[in-house]
Amino acid sequence: KNVNPGVFVSLGAIYFILYDIRRFTTHSIETNTNMSDGAARFLGLVLIVAVCLSLVGSFSCTFINGAGIWFRQDLNGDCTSYPSHFPFTGGVKAARTFSILTTISNFYILIWGCGLLARPKGFEGRGLICQTMFEGLKFLFIDGVTGYSLATGGNCQIAAVVFFFVANVLSCCVVKKEEEGEDDAEEPLLQEEEA
Repeated sequence: KNVNPGVFVSLGAIYFILYDIRRFTTHSIETNTNMSDGAARFLGLVLIVAVCLSLVGSFSCTFINGAGIWFRQDLNGDCTSYPSHFPFTGGVKAARTFSILTTISNFYILIWGCGLLARPKGFEGRGLICQTMFEGLKFLFIDGVTGYSLATGGNCQIAAVVFFFVANVLSCCVVKKEEEGEDDAEEPLLQEEEA
């Protein structure tokens, strides 16, 4: 039997997102930041806006003129789902996969963004690298489509990629918390011999 390689790509992507989310949650608690509370709150706001833009990009029925990743516009301009027999291309299937992955991870990022607004603490955004990449890979939806123009969903998706990239850059200001109880006294490099 032929195995679709997309299955392995999807499983690998899910593994990396879950791994990054685990690192994201465990390392964020253990980090300290050299950012001020205001900068940490700004990072939280950037994350919340990025998540909202990502969701609009994923679930809008106007990613390109008249068609979205999950929904399309009918002749009356109403949002409807695609028919079950609709022949999706590989690009659309990939965009749908990345839409699911980013929606799941967006839930956790939204929680951390709200947490940064309420109680600014350290934030280590290593998982945002994958998130930014997966957000950009939703543009596989337009692979092979000719004569299109980006609509509301596509423009929101571009903005989401930019906001996640900015959040990733802002999160680079984080440093690990120093070990508590370390001696600040300098120890000599060479031990003096006792006479």
